[in-house]
Amino acid sequence: MGTRKYTTAFCLFLIMWLLCGTVASQATDSTGDRIWDENASQSLNYTWMPQTYSSFYYDLDTGEGSENLTVRLTEGSRNIDTDRLLYETEPFETEFEYNEWDFYEAIGFMGERYFAGYTNNSSFVRSNINLISYGQLSQVLIDSDDRTTLYTGSSLELEEGYALNIVDVSGNQNLVHVQLLRDGAVIDDSFISSNADYIYETTLGTAQNVPLIAIHFSRIFRGPETDAIFTTGTFQVSDQYMEINAGDDFETMEVSSVSSSGVSMRNNEAISLSRGSTVNIMDNFSFIVADADSLRFAPVVNMSEPGTYELRGTVYDEMFNTTTWTPYNFEGFYYNIDQNISTETLSIQQLNGRSIDSDMLVYSTEPTLVEFDHEEWGSYEVLGFMAEKYFSGYPENTLGNSNGVNILSNSIISKVLVEDDNRKTMFRDSSLELEEGYVLNVVDVSGNQNLVHVQLLRDGAVIDDSFISSNADYVYETNLSTAQNVPLIAIHFSRIFRGTETDAVFVQGIFQISEGYLRLHTGESFDEMEVSSVSDSGIILRNKDPISLTRDEVIDLMGNVKFRVADSPVLRFYPFVNLRSAEGDQLEIDMPDTLIVGQEAEIVVTARNVSVSEVNVQVNGNIIGLTGDEGTLNYTPDREDNFTISATKTGYVSGSRNVTVAGQES
Repeated sequence: MGTRKYTTAFCLFLIMWLLCGTVASQATDSTGDRIWDENASQSLNYTWMPQTYSSFYYDLDTGEGSENLTVRLTEGSRNIDTDRLLYETEPFETEFEYNEWDFYEAIGFMGERYFAGYTNNSSFVRSNINLISYGQLSQVLIDSDDRTTLYTGSSLELEEGYALNIVDVSGNQNLVHVQLLRDGAVIDDSFISSNADYIYETTLGTAQNVPLIAIHFSRIFRGPETDAIFTTGTFQVSDQYMEINAGDDFETMEVSSVSSSGVSMRNNEAISLSRGSTVNIMDNFSFIVADADSLRFAPVVNMSEPGTYELRGTVYDEMFNTTTWTPYNFEGFYYNIDQNISTETLSIQQLNGRSIDSDMLVYSTEPTLVEFDHEEWGSYEVLGFMAEKYFSGYPENTLGNSNGVNILSNSIISKVLVEDDNRKTMFRDSSLELEEGYVLNVVDVSGNQNLVHVQLLRDGAVIDDSFISSNADYVYETNLSTAQNVPLIAIHFSRIFRGTETDAVFVQGIFQISEGYLRLHTGESFDEMEVSSVSDSGIILRNKDPISLTRDEVIDLMGNVKFRVADSPVLRFYPFVNLRSAEGDQLEIDMPDTLIVGQEAEIVVTARNVSVSEVNVQVNGNIIGLTGDEGTLNYTPDREDNFTISATKTGYVSGSRNVTVAGQES
């Protein structure tokens, strides 16, 4: 073999190529997807940003957002090694709503927007005040340029117990005498002239002379009968601040640095991305991991608290020219992460400046098989439609129906109302509450004959009567439009228990679809979109008229799916849906309101009126145990106090109640 010879130029090229290859292999990628999937050719160094993850703070109007979460994975491993998950955030300048005051500093931190400080660009401060350099973050309570009219003796109500009273107005001297009150007590007294600012400064932690409240008095009006004052700017920062120090722990993340340039955190221990797990990362943030051989995971935020949550897709902006959304980059769309099943796509075929021409916005969805949560039942056909989960058919030999059912071929779809594989306990005369007025009553339980007598009621009237054996299914069929014998409700009775005092039956597997089906036909309109085709292979909608992406608009596209457009000369927008409260059944706690020290009390946890096992029960945040098969847990208080009892289980909405513990009578 001859000796290979390389020129100097080629050697330099080879070195540079190798170096570039090394850099490229270590580069951080952010494609705009929310889900990391080892089969999707994504970088092992991956970053979620405010534009790509809807739970990070992001201001669409200004494009402001500063949070980044970067994971550095090892190929073939399900672990995130120590220091390989990095969270970073930095302050940014943002305009006061009353723009004569210019700018202040804000920062996104764990999904919330906080006040970080004042700069030389804040018109009413004497010097820079950077709270984050002291490891302090405070919320902005009021930032408004609304015009307010005040009179002598009136008050401007602020937050956290503050109020500004108008003591007197001197139109001749062009002065207003004001007093600032906190919880009814005067804490400041001042005279303000027209076109001037009232500023109240205080100490926040170690930060001195922090303007907590700013109010602009634009004009004093002297009338024949009364004097009036007009304010056109109000700004208030909370005096209750969050303190952050290096070394502080937030679940698995530890603060590695805090300075005027921001906050960074790293995982202080290895994180296992075991299949089917939900891993707490920091406070309300977790990783949800697919129950699959392939590693697939995504950040999620706790949404169990009652309220409305906005789920948005990746932003179209200067960085991400996103014009196609799927469940990978829009968490509002239906997605089954365990089975990697998605059906919905929204795509702008052509963007014409700020306009989407007719037929250029295309929404498509197609049915696909998904496994029941109760896996013994096999699969059914699911369809995401306008960001909601719908049923479209059963394959052959599902739930005792040998022929199979495809309701989409009848141009109808039905919402999936209940799908639950958690074990529940029922007794004689107990009821399982379903949706749309359906209730399944257990009339009798025979442990000897291994039979359960059940009746199905609709709005209080019995519509079905049946006897079910152990390890068998109760299935109720009905007609949906022209689709015949469609299983509407399926309940699996796993075991019948013969006790010394009572007989019980264990239910594990509930499935219900809506009887109120949605009929689709070509030409039907859903807000801006119109059905262009319906068949058993899927549904396609297109915009029937041009859509103008006018600044500061919310555009109803179809159902709960909307576009939000920035109030900015720069085109920025994203799709979103509003999710109300949390998905899953509500856990209810049944126990006495008053307990006695040293006396055992029974805690019963139910959902849909039946007992739920393996529920985590806590007293004032301390775990006392899990409920048993009958949904019960015994608890003996050891001191007098007022307690909060809470019940949590994955897939359910958490429940809580307050109880009082009294001392024993002497």
